[in-house]
Amino acid sequence: SGGCVDLAAFRAAAEAFTPPMTQEEADYAFCGMDENHDKKVCSFEFFGIIKIGQFFPSRAHLEQLKEVGVLKERPAEPEDQVDKVDELFPEVLPGTPVSVGDLQKYLGVPAMVNGRAEITLHLVRDAASPGEEEQLAIGDAFEGALEKELQLDVEVEGISALQADYATGHAIGFNPRDRTIEIMWTAGAVQDGGALDVLMRQHSLQIETSIKDAIDAKGFSWLERSTVWVKTTLNYYGPQASQMPDGQKISKDIGHKPGEQSEDTAPAYVTSSE
Repeated sequence: SGGCVDLAAFRAAAEAFTPPMTQEEADYAFCGMDENHDKKVCSFEFFGIIKIGQFFPSRAHLEQLKEVGVLKERPAEPEDQVDKVDELFPEVLPGTPVSVGDLQKYLGVPAMVNGRAEITLHLVRDAASPGEEEQLAIGDAFEGALEKELQLDVEVEGISALQADYATGHAIGFNPRDRTIEIMWTAGAVQDGGALDVLMRQHSLQIETSIKDAIDAKGFSWLERSTVWVKTTLNYYGPQASQMPDGQKISKDIGHKPGEQSEDTAPAYVTSSE
């Protein structure tokens, strides 16, 4: 109640992740979020973790808590505790999540693929902002990395540069010269859109890392690091598409925008307008 889940519910939810968490990983995450050690993880603790960017305890602390019985499970309450996990993530997704079971039903259904990416370039101090040539090089790096990871024929349709918009405002390290490169891209049609959705769900972190590595490989002397966020949308078509449980348009976000949480472990989703 009150936007909280106990260990049993947390473990059950973690088993449904793709890939699933082991019990040890689930216990570590649960303990890391349970800041006040009341054997529950509540929404205020979850968003506190997002804000500070790390779990509260160390692994040594986890072992100590196991020894004193803090991680001992309590009997489950009558209602379906797994459903309460949704209360912890009310604003993580811009739409309604697609379950693993529903996603499996999209296997073998063709889809048109397109997307948008935001590559935020964090510049070294006093460096000039990247020009058009550097922006095109970023687009080439993105295109090559996405083609490699998703086995798609990716084509960048448009590139524009904006001043970086940090969700946390002018935080420590804010550089007014930082730039966000917005990339619009397409990848034509795929014969198995469901398989692509599953691939993105299972390998989001790898995809994000590959894009960052491709940008780093350009060797820009002015670049300190990059932040990558990619939205991929699949528009399903064909005889089976109209029978799909979550509609014909599904999106998946990868990576994160500056100052926001990672969306790598978040599921695919549909919005009310889709």
